[in-house]
Amino acid sequence: MKLKLFLLLSLVPLTLAACSNQPFENRLIKEAKELYDFAKEYGDKDDICIAAGVIKLTYLDLNDKSNYSKWKDIHKKDCKHLGI
Repeated sequence: MKLKLFLLLSLVPLTLAACSNQPFENRLIKEAKELYDFAKEYGDKDDICIAAGVIKLTYLDLNDKSNYSKWKDIHKKDCKHLGI
């Protein structure tokens, strides 16, 4: 599915987010959440799992512990069907 490839490719710029520029960080989170919303509306369970993982990893890259923990739980819930 094209959406899965798009979501996987979106990991590349997000994992390069080791930057302390606040507007840039806000944009990364906003874009990741837009991908998640898109996956929830149009994707399948795998797409939703991947999109939640993108957000989780973005918060990890940004050293945002509270939001990382929140999205770690969401990612786990969204990936339950995979046995993760």
